[in-house]
Amino acid sequence: MISPTNDLGNNAIQEDDSSIDLKRIFFRILPYWPLFPIVIILLLAGARFYLKYQVPVYQLTTRLVVNDGEQEKGNNLFQVFRVNNPDKETEREKEILQSTSLITQVVKDNQLNVRWTKKGRVASIPQFDNLPLELLLESPDSVKKMETGPVKLVAVNRVEFKGVIYPMDSLVGSSFGKIRWHLNDSSQFTNEWELVIMPLKSATRLFRGQLTAAPITKQSSLIDLSLLETVPARGDFFLNALLDQYGKNNVAFKNRVYQNTVRFVEERLSIVSDELNGVESKLQNFKSKEGIFNLGAQGEMYLNRLKETDQKSGEVEVQLTVLQKIEQYVNSRNRSVENVPATLGLSDPILMDLLNQLYQAEFEADKMRKLSGEKNPQLEVLNESLQKLRPSILASIKNLRINLQSTKDKLGLEEGLLTGQLKNIPQKERSLLEISRQQQIKNNIFTYLLQKREESILSAAAQVPNYRVINAPELSGQVAPKPILTYSLALAFALAILIIFIYLKEFTGNKVLFSDELEKATGVTVLGELVYSKRGEEEAVIMPSERLMIAEQLRDLRTNLSYINIAKEGGQVLLITSSISGEGKSFLSINLAAALARVEKKVLIMECDLRKPMVTKKLGLPKGKGLTDYLIGAATAEEIIRPLQQFENLSLISSGPVPPNPVELLMNGRFETLMTNLRTKFDYILIDSPPAAILTDAKVLAMVADSTLYVVRFNYTPLHFVDFIRQQALRKTLPRINLVFNGVVRKKVPGYGYGQEYGYGYGYGYGQDNKKSK
Repeated sequence: MISPTNDLGNNAIQEDDSSIDLKRIFFRILPYWPLFPIVIILLLAGARFYLKYQVPVYQLTTRLVVNDGEQEKGNNLFQVFRVNNPDKETEREKEILQSTSLITQVVKDNQLNVRWTKKGRVASIPQFDNLPLELLLESPDSVKKMETGPVKLVAVNRVEFKGVIYPMDSLVGSSFGKIRWHLNDSSQFTNEWELVIMPLKSATRLFRGQLTAAPITKQSSLIDLSLLETVPARGDFFLNALLDQYGKNNVAFKNRVYQNTVRFVEERLSIVSDELNGVESKLQNFKSKEGIFNLGAQGEMYLNRLKETDQKSGEVEVQLTVLQKIEQYVNSRNRSVENVPATLGLSDPILMDLLNQLYQAEFEADKMRKLSGEKNPQLEVLNESLQKLRPSILASIKNLRINLQSTKDKLGLEEGLLTGQLKNIPQKERSLLEISRQQQIKNNIFTYLLQKREESILSAAAQVPNYRVINAPELSGQVAPKPILTYSLALAFALAILIIFIYLKEFTGNKVLFSDELEKATGVTVLGELVYSKRGEEEAVIMPSERLMIAEQLRDLRTNLSYINIAKEGGQVLLITSSISGEGKSFLSINLAAALARVEKKVLIMECDLRKPMVTKKLGLPKGKGLTDYLIGAATAEEIIRPLQQFENLSLISSGPVPPNPVELLMNGRFETLMTNLRTKFDYILIDSPPAAILTDAKVLAMVADSTLYVVRFNYTPLHFVDFIRQQALRKTLPRINLVFNGVVRKKVPGYGYGQEYGYGYGYGYGQDNKKSK
């Protein structure tokens, strides 16, 4: 017996042991087996329908190596240590590849914000290449909101979109900017095409969300670039366009110095060319006028030396000019791309290395600003490096300017000396030498500038992107929807639905379901079980002679009564009660009495539920004098005992009129006298009492009873009344309690019944309502 301290909740009856009875769980689930194939087939069919009409999403992947030019610096130990940290370089390039500015440029240049779809039977299918009709936007960024709708071909040279008719191959205005329609193939165009025009920002966000870039390993310069797309051709086009634009931007950044060098040289060439033309004209006029065509040997020597001096002086002058522009750039606060100066003619290794570091830092800072704005913490680190480089560069410029100025002064002294020596040459020859000297100087400078311009142009042309494509964009496969995953999820979802349904149906109720659990929870024996029968609802009495399962159970219950240790003198008094109304007390009283009367026992049914009598009503008998009349002294015992004509050896005492005070009436002393008298006349007296958990009438009636049959109804009696039954048994409020489990529903599973511990086949050879079981 369970101790009184065992707390029985409303969700489940607690057993003595904590072990899980897997066999019972299996038998509780087994009746629902027909639902499993039905639900699983339905959900798998739904998954197949979903896969058939869902637009598939594909993954395209390309692999490239970034900072490819840096790989060639391995022979230069200084460059190796200066570049260092390749993972940060790779991380930066990865972010650039996914940057909004780069993707926006690709979308804008290729008008990828215009999308075509073709209507299907259920879903629209996106299209990209081999389109029968095209829409060209003059300015893709003029689209301010999403424009979508069907496109209809009104005529060979007319198209309708959103209720507006446009001509073909003409630049016309629209609500989303100037556009041009072009028909490629009218035979393939039907009125099943739809057009979606997205704002540039929306298309950029869409591509950016579908694009991922990741190095294949840590500290690797190899990057895998992946794109999710519903149209593989569009994805392949986008990845190629992205890489092409990425390379162009990279080359454009690298060519800034070369472009400014060419611009500077061309400006100087224009000036020197005019000066050279003037000197050559002057030389020609002088020779024609004076008739001089040759110089003396001494004059030729002086002239050659002056030419060399003048050439060196010109080169020094160019270097001083370049130094001035570099100094202006370093001191300037404006770091625009166009202000990067040329390094024409400079050969100082320290200054050149410092300038390369400066240009590289400016280059990185410029890319970082475009990528993440001014608030990037790495940008602050670069700015600090720039601030440290500038004083060193200015100091180097100052030292180099001093050296160049000293060289220029020496060349000036040498020039003056040679000029003085030329004065000893005759006047005409000296004038000719002077003009020839100027012509040679200008010609040398002009040739020098032409050489530098060609070198810069060739260097700019030789620039290549700092990446190489290892694997061209290729289709990696379908990523969504995945058939195996979809079918697996459908199967899992079907099982989850079934488990939840069975759990809610079987394991979360607050009603009593199992007789063995009832016995363990209350510590009271279940004397018998009665299955649910529709005939029991239609008829009050089920004859024990009938070949019904419930008739066999009534006979079994009648037999089990002999094992109850009850009074030996006189008739045996059985109190039949329950927890609440509707559990089958009256049904049990009538049918158990009929079963006992059939074995030649004199049986009396006492309808003691004075508040809500049901026995007389179920038997279809007219109202007459009853127990209430006897208790108030209005009738004798012989007057209230009514033999039942249809049942031999069975009598009834009905309740009589409903009294206002049933409990007080039962306790006035006449009831005990009546029961003493009745014990001598009947073998069994069955008291049909009110519910014991609600009214105190049952406890008053229990004083004259020998034992109690407590009715508990399957899936009807709330679980919290189980504890009430246990308390009554412990306190012995009701005499010798035994349980009757009523209304058990049999599941359509061989060998399984709800009420028994695991179920057994009731009534071998018996059918339900005299019909064969299906």
